[in-house]
Amino acid sequence: MSTVLMAAKDIDLARLAAAHHGIFTLEHARSVGFTDHEIKQRRSFGSWIRVYECAYRIAGAPVLWRGDLLAACWAGGFRAHASHRSAAALWKLPGGSRVFAEVTCPRWRRARHAGLFVHETKASGPRDVVLVESIPVSTPSRTLLDLGAVRGRRTVELAVEAALHRRIVTLGELREGLRRLGRPG
Repeated sequence: MSTVLMAAKDIDLARLAAAHHGIFTLEHARSVGFTDHEIKQRRSFGSWIRVYECAYRIAGAPVLWRGDLLAACWAGGFRAHASHRSAAALWKLPGGSRVFAEVTCPRWRRARHAGLFVHETKASGPRDVVLVESIPVSTPSRTLLDLGAVRGRRTVELAVEAALHRRIVTLGELREGLRRLGRPG
């Protein structure tokens, strides 16, 4: 295969990764024309750096928190999304944290990867997830409810006040979410 074609594929993949905070999957690589041999070659030469089993960063690309969080969502599998403290950080709410990636997966589909903090749920659906900067993340109302499981009352109160003040959530959305998702404990 000519060097020109290989360079064009690398450029296409770099553009795709740039749109996803520097992260891509093997499926992305295949979609721009990489063969299994070329994929193996780039992995073994260190041209692609594995973030999680299915997510990679191009060597030399900056390590970004959002990229690592997106990689964590992809590693979490089907319908995994940023949640709890990571979601609060994306929404720029009190109680958010960028220290580690925190994701939620559907029940019985829990991802197990080192450095990944994973929650499971049966009570989440597509209406509880939106895209923020190409990252699947729980909605503000769902984030606030989840935050109550990992942060203290005062922090959650501050987060609710901030979300209401910034108008990213309404009291009606919070009530509906609590009615639909609220559980004892």
